[in-house]
Amino acid sequence: MERKGAARQKVVEEHTTAVRIVDALKRDLINGTLAPDTLIVESQIGARFGVSKTPAREALLRLSEMGFVTVIPGKGYTVTKLSWQQIKDLFEVRLLLECSAVELAVARASPADLEELKAAAVLPRRPSVESLLDANLRFHRTIWKATRNGRLVQMVSDVMDDLMRAMHTAMLSEDIHEMAKQHLELTTLIAKKKTVEARAAMAEHVDATRRRLLDL
Repeated sequence: MERKGAARQKVVEEHTTAVRIVDALKRDLINGTLAPDTLIVESQIGARFGVSKTPAREALLRLSEMGFVTVIPGKGYTVTKLSWQQIKDLFEVRLLLECSAVELAVARASPADLEELKAAAVLPRRPSVESLLDANLRFHRTIWKATRNGRLVQMVSDVMDDLMRAMHTAMLSEDIHEMAKQHLELTTLIAKKKTVEARAAMAEHVDATRRRLLDL
């Protein structure tokens, strides 16, 4: 029994380690530290994080399922590059989900949600690209959370996980003052329960990023 318990504990620890590795590698993929077409092998991941092959393999397989890396038989994994068409498709899905999310947030946001949203709307004074990405995502996640719809939150989170790799480039030309203005406008419209206006503002906010990134 003790041996079985120890084995189960080892599996749990390896899974927890794999999750930690996935989070760290996703950050590197999003900010460009791991560039498209970069070759990654399990031994490199094991050495970097000081872990055995099992959690390293689990993490890379998970990233493969998420579309961040592609399996290269006999070699390892390469960082997947998003095509322009994939980015366009992701923005279309994001637009649908975010507009639905803001409608639900208008109807369901609690006073606590609104206070959290006001705080999240404030951007760093002198942000790096990474801190601006984090601040923007935190604001949008606060809206998603206010929907009280876990499935919607998961769907839009998955889309944003993919888009964040492209969003890093978009943030290089971001007008911080305009973003702050849009965030504050959305916060005000949600607080005033202006459903139609909030949906329109969200659509423009998302599409402005799409246009800037794709130069459409």
